[in-house]
Amino acid sequence: MDALPTLILLVEDEHTLASTLAQLLRQQFHGCTVMQAHTLHEAEAALDAITPDIILLDLRLPDSSESRTLGKLLEHPHSGRVPIIVLSGYYSRLEGLAAVAQGAEDYVLKGDGFHEGLLDAVAKACVRQRNVGRAALCARRLMR
Repeated sequence: MDALPTLILLVEDEHTLASTLAQLLRQQFHGCTVMQAHTLHEAEAALDAITPDIILLDLRLPDSSESRTLGKLLEHPHSGRVPIIVLSGYYSRLEGLAAVAQGAEDYVLKGDGFHEGLLDAVAKACVRQRNVGRAALCARRLMR
């Protein structure tokens, strides 16, 4: 597949889970870099410095409320068209669906099947981004 992420911003305050997910993502998406942030402030600072292919976002961060976290990243001037996949609390589909309604690309429930669901969501987001890029290129060619 030619639509693999090269840079992922992982925003997760639980350090052990963040390390496990970073290792899983590096193994699955060979050669990708996973930058970790553990607070909203760290995530915003990271976005000031880099433009990731995907943002994986836990909504419950120590320096932000659930209702504010996604909105702050969506409003960040450097998040642009970067897909944000929300890592939703254990079995909290409503929280995940609300995040998608707010502008997230997708959500993944923590719990059974979390790792597989996360890898699938990342792969699908990369394919969608590739297709958006191809569609824009085709539109530019047609407008000549």
